[in-house]
Amino acid sequence: MANQETTKRSALDAAHIVERLQTVGVERLRDEEEVWAILDPSELRKPYARRMEDLMKVRALEGEGTVPGYRTLNVLGVGRSGRRGILYHRLFSSSEEGFCSESQEIQRALACVGEALSEHRGKVTYIMDRQFDDAGVWATIWEQGNHLVCRLKHRERLVEQKVGGGWKQVKVWRSNALPF
Repeated sequence: MANQETTKRSALDAAHIVERLQTVGVERLRDEEEVWAILDPSELRKPYARRMEDLMKVRALEGEGTVPGYRTLNVLGVGRSGRRGILYHRLFSSSEEGFCSESQEIQRALACVGEALSEHRGKVTYIMDRQFDDAGVWATIWEQGNHLVCRLKHRERLVEQKVGGGWKQVKVWRSNALPF
């Protein structure tokens, strides 16, 4: 061990740890009347790394340009009582084998969280920032029967909304501030 060698390997891997965190998170939020699923995309910067597997370029914190690093996508569940739980976490790189697109990473996260909360009897509202201002993201959430709050990138966005017996095109944004 002192020479950085061992004959024992841990059976833990990232997928199992994240799965367990999600199970605990869903259990903590089970009795909540309402759950907010907060999507958080972040970047993990490794400015001095050169040999880490599948490094990609991410924005530098200081100045302009990029540094080596990874992206993460996290979903934190928060109940009305203040109880919190991790509903999703994934560290990824556009350089890793099998990577298709960030859009697919987002869809994977939404599907995973939607399935995890499918038995939740209360209201689920996704809270997202501008990079989630996407008709595909919204459709996935609405197909799950859930709600969303999204800061808009495209203020001209129009969607079809059921009004009475038919569909009507309506704007989905308001210029007044939200109460929170």
